Amino acid sequence: MGWLNAQFPNIDPGLILKIVQHEFLPIDLARLDPNRRYDKFVDGCSSTTYPTLGSVVSPLGVYFRVLQTWVAATSRDVEAVKAVSTSAVCYASQLLELNEEFQWPGVLEYHMGFHEQQRQNMTRGDYLQWRVADQELMSHLLVKVPGSREGWAPINPFI
Repeated sequence: MGWLNAQFPNIDPGLILKIVQHEFLPIDLARLDPNRRYDKFVDGCSSTTYPTLGSVVSPLGVYFRVLQTWVAATSRDVEAVKAVSTSAVCYASQLLELNEEFQWPGVLEYHMGFHEQQRQNMTRGDYLQWRVADQELMSHLLVKVPGSREGWAPINPFI
């Protein structure tokens, strides 16, 4: 794993290992944020660690880069690498759309739950489920922003 740690020298090697073993907890994304690498998360991360969409999307991009680098080097499966990269872009787009229509605390809670589900899918080698919005989870967690458009359907060019 030294080669992977060398690719991401600003990330704790223990976090990299958790990412590639699908044990990285969604609540800990802030630990991957390059703008917060000197922050001390003594009590761990919490929902207050993520006040905006950017506070999730930036470290989520780092998460996916680590994952994609690992899959590319270890599987040598072009389709798996493509699944990780396109799913990352698609999921980030979904989060952007959700954030425009729904209140941020609900979007954040949706992300945490959805990311947790994807950890389970990825242990089976399924990276494509990042593309598929969980309508049931959304219906339980998301609250519309006053004045937002009616209905939500993800714009997903990859499905």
